[in-house]
Amino acid sequence: MAYCDKTEILEINDKIEVKDKKFHLELWPEPFLGNPNAQVYLLNGNPGFTEGKDEKFVYDPVFQKLALNSLLHKSTPDYDDFLYFNKLKNIGGLTHPGYEWWMKHTKQLRQVLGRNPRLFNVEFCAYHSINANHIPEYLPSYDYTDQLVINAMNENKIIIAMRMVNRWMARIPQLKNYPNLYRLLNNRNVCLTSGNIIKAIHSFGSVFNAC
Repeated sequence: MAYCDKTEILEINDKIEVKDKKFHLELWPEPFLGNPNAQVYLLNGNPGFTEGKDEKFVYDPVFQKLALNSLLHKSTPDYDDFLYFNKLKNIGGLTHPGYEWWMKHTKQLRQVLGRNPRLFNVEFCAYHSINANHIPEYLPSYDYTDQLVINAMNENKIIIAMRMVNRWMARIPQLKNYPNLYRLLNNRNVCLTSGNIIKAIHSFGSVFNAC
């Protein structure tokens, strides 16, 4: 948990009566994923939680190093591959749930590109939970991630609003009129496919070319 968010997050968790709906603070926060130099940014909700899997990786030294590198925007030889999870070995026959999720939702892009796409994912909230019902409108850590998105807008990068679209618009009002903003037809099944990314004709092609 980021120190700047500690007071707010602990207060939220204290108010949640059902244990399974609390933020899982035993896991590393994940405010973003990928290379901020990527030409395609994704606006997401918050990282999920898969019981029996996520906690298996928390103390794995390889995972810890990769997660820390991601938080520090620290370059690695395969940093442009977006999915640092693919460096993890199976633990007890398990693959990281984040890896499974992103492999599913970027399947078409990977098939067309022949590699992992070069993307930068920004979460509305960095903390893992099963659902997004208790995500606050503001945490101090949002200031940094908001600036990353604003910088991307200033550089005219493609931004794809995947989840919590209205809340992102309220949080960063400039997004409402941003000409390079893309949306998804289905915000429940947020696969990055030619049939789901909408803006104008050939919108998937624009994303593909930028990856």
